[in-house]
Amino acid sequence: MMRRLLWFWPLVLAIPVAIGVVSHTNQSTGRSGGGGWLVTGLFSYTLYYFALTWPVWLMRMSQARRMVISSLVPGVLLLILAVLPLPRRVPFLDVTVRVASFGVWFMPGDALYGKLTGLAFASPCELSLWEADQHGFSTEVLGVTYQPDGRILIQGFISKEGTRKNGVKLSRLLPDGSIDPTFKGQDRCLSLTPAHPGHVWLQSDGKILLGSGSISSSPNDKDELALIVSPEGEELRRVSIPKLPAEQHVEGLVAEVQLQSDGGLLMYGGFRREADSKSGSPILRITPEGLPDLSSWREMPGLDVADSIPSTSGANGRRFIVADNPEYAESLLPAVYSISAEGQPDEVFHERLLGMQREKELRQATALAVQADGRIVTAFVTGEARSEVMRLNPDGTLDDTFQREALPFEANHLSALADGGFIVARVGLSNAFDGRTPEVLARLDSNGRIDRAVAERFRSAFAEQGISSILNLTVRPNGTVLLYRFAPDSAGGKTFHQLVQLLPDGSLDTGFHPPQ
Repeated sequence: MMRRLLWFWPLVLAIPVAIGVVSHTNQSTGRSGGGGWLVTGLFSYTLYYFALTWPVWLMRMSQARRMVISSLVPGVLLLILAVLPLPRRVPFLDVTVRVASFGVWFMPGDALYGKLTGLAFASPCELSLWEADQHGFSTEVLGVTYQPDGRILIQGFISKEGTRKNGVKLSRLLPDGSIDPTFKGQDRCLSLTPAHPGHVWLQSDGKILLGSGSISSSPNDKDELALIVSPEGEELRRVSIPKLPAEQHVEGLVAEVQLQSDGGLLMYGGFRREADSKSGSPILRITPEGLPDLSSWREMPGLDVADSIPSTSGANGRRFIVADNPEYAESLLPAVYSISAEGQPDEVFHERLLGMQREKELRQATALAVQADGRIVTAFVTGEARSEVMRLNPDGTLDDTFQREALPFEANHLSALADGGFIVARVGLSNAFDGRTPEVLARLDSNGRIDRAVAERFRSAFAEQGISSILNLTVRPNGTVLLYRFAPDSAGGKTFHQLVQLLPDGSLDTGFHPPQ
């Protein structure tokens, strides 16, 4: 018996050290606690070793055979778990646990409990966004978008705490909030890259384009630009810039992406051939093979585009793009660039807008929308956490007939409505923890006046639902608003939905029932 134990314990230590370190490093390295990951791995794999080999030590056989079998069985099984892909919906022995070293030595029970709760019986890419919590995953909504027919696209992130099990999903809801059973993206991951979901651009033929917010070619890596999804939620193809030599380098921020009939991409934004260039092109075409088409290049001095503010379109394919115009900058740029469909800048528009900005002492625009008659409504920063909405004529001059009402928040979202009015909002954390009902959403009529009756209903709906901030927002042309809110799931005995829909008159839509 003693001789068996002498053979047994070296194996108990050797196999966990060799296999535990390999598979542990293979799955995750971003854990805290100094060497806690190594100690936790050895502790766990020692337990696995006991579980897999104890029958061998009870069987009658030679000592040499017992040693070989007890070495190979757990070794092969654990290497399979660490290296080879597993079948769908099979428990994965995930050893990523954020636990400090002292926890393993002095609280092994807690460490083991953490291991057991870390087991995942499903991949996040196989789960619907709405059933992830039933499998121990947490979810976060990244974006919401109304389709023209009233159905709602939801981008969501699913993750497992303490592990690298995560995925980005694209889900769709029907107008009443129920899950759309015809959308095939519910049970698969759909994202531009694992780290970046991609901005949703709806195409006129019903396709969904997940586009990158930036472009940067490289001689060493390809650059993912767009994922094209069918109206039914099936991935069709991806467009990527292949590895390009330095002399063909392009980079810049993307404000809009369009899918062309030949499968190429037409992008609007601010693009440069060199990182320190003082000029660039507001338009860039990408061929179906992912190559920059430099025949589309339109050099424009002083081009500097704001990050994460989508462009908007006007008459005759004209594009309006918000400029990056911070207070600390020495030069003053036109707050909004007017670009023709062919990429040519409208210099007359820019000069007139600059004249108005100097007169009114305005610099940074934070949102814009275009009315059906071609006039441009823009939100300007006018003070700390304050904005003012103004309207420009198509030639860049200020429309004095528009009522310039100061807003009690810094607006970063504008949506034009079918009746000529606007929804203006502040999206992001704002007074999230002080318990007050925030003023971060307003409806303006076609002349810029705040609709006080709608504002009061907005306030009542926010108070009833315990909403403290808007994290994401989408608006239909009739004025219906869907928002993903920052608020607790429940409070005061009430259970709240994270998705809330407000009717055109500002009241809460009680017939909208999204999944919990």
